[in-house]
Amino acid sequence: MRSIPAALQAKLDAGVTTLAQCWIVTRRDGVVLGFTDHDRDLVVDGVVCRAGTGFTASEASQRFGLSVDGSEISGALSDDALREADLAAGRYDAAAVASYLVDWSEPALRVLTARGTLGEVKREGQAFTAELRGLADLLSQESGRLYTASCGADLGDRRCRVDLAAWRGSGTVSAILGVSLIAVAGLDGVADGLFSAGRLSWNSGGNTGTGVEVKLHRNVAGIVQLSLWQGAAEPIALGDSFSVTAGCDKRFATCRDRFGNADNFRGFPQIPGNDFVISYPVTGAAGATRGARCGRPDARRSNLRAPGAMRREEGCIGTPTHRTNQMTSASISRDALVAEARSWIGTRYRHQASCKGVGCDCLGLVRGVWRGCLGDEPEQPPAYAPDWAEAGGEDTLAAAALRHLTPIARETFAAGDVLLFRWRDDCVAKHLAIASSPHSMIHAHDGSAVCEVAIAPWWRRRLAFAFSFPGVT
Repeated sequence: MRSIPAALQAKLDAGVTTLAQCWIVTRRDGVVLGFTDHDRDLVVDGVVCRAGTGFTASEASQRFGLSVDGSEISGALSDDALREADLAAGRYDAAAVASYLVDWSEPALRVLTARGTLGEVKREGQAFTAELRGLADLLSQESGRLYTASCGADLGDRRCRVDLAAWRGSGTVSAILGVSLIAVAGLDGVADGLFSAGRLSWNSGGNTGTGVEVKLHRNVAGIVQLSLWQGAAEPIALGDSFSVTAGCDKRFATCRDRFGNADNFRGFPQIPGNDFVISYPVTGAAGATRGARCGRPDARRSNLRAPGAMRREEGCIGTPTHRTNQMTSASISRDALVAEARSWIGTRYRHQASCKGVGCDCLGLVRGVWRGCLGDEPEQPPAYAPDWAEAGGEDTLAAAALRHLTPIARETFAAGDVLLFRWRDDCVAKHLAIASSPHSMIHAHDGSAVCEVAIAPWWRRRLAFAFSFPGVT
């Protein structure tokens, strides 16, 4: 319960108030800044809260129970108060914010209305809007240990125990290839990928003291390149020096083979994955009990059934089959492709799965449509992580599509064609969908289920490739 000073309460009860909102922001580097929406500076707790910054706040939402409460603050960027470069460099990330209601005629009369931290910050020109997260947000953060196949430690921390001094490199910028892509000198002879998912810290130049995660480290035609997850706050210049630490993909094989640190691996590599959860008996396997074994739902099953018989579709009890295996040389109509894709609508999203009615991801949907209309899959995909595209940096999905589908002009796709999207121009294409018309598509949505949606301008801008199934008419 808030305690309001008696003198302030008396003024509130009088009906005519002289109130202003003040915010005190404490960055993680110790810098303290004050702001107010009043028309002159106010001093609160020894901090000068500056006027004229355009600071204002939205209505705060607070709830009973443990649900997260929050609001937004917005203001203008100025060189003597808030600098865009500081926001871009992350200096305000998770900064502590105290919000006060102050009597501007007598600033000693004030009441603390909220405490929180800065969340997502959006910048538009010389203005910004920042999410103010309440204390209840801490309850939504991950804590404790999770039972996952990947490691729960960070490379070099007290649980990992790897000495980062032995896994650190340094160099200088030799060429600027893009907003977040640089060529560097000083890392020659280092194996490709060693610094992928690592961290780069700037030692000189306009970004001195700031750091950024490395998206991809590779050697292209003898030139070492580092792709960064985000652009630098200040322009990068030739000759800027940096230090960079190795990255870890948190897999047991990497921990064991690269770092020799298997004893400190903080994951459970033998934990069953999705393949085990949705596996089912397959007859005729050598050495299996009574001729059956547990197989993946996307494994070949030509010996399980006769055409027209009831079968297990993608590992589930399905409807009578309308196809036989090895039909890739036959023609298939666009209506049949769309009908098969629509039969998957409502299937929940499940990474790497391809089981109608149980779970699938965007690739699993396309694989299921292939099986339902063309027969056995032409190849089995390897296991892949949710961030396979960011970690690898190669257009693996596009390359696989080119092996088995027919590329077409993006502007000419029709119902039944496969669409491949990339989220940004500098990202790998990683999301698949099946067009149900020139204006709609069916796809598996992360965190939701297979659905049919309109191909809005947002999607069209991100369409990277289009393909037709073989034999489509």
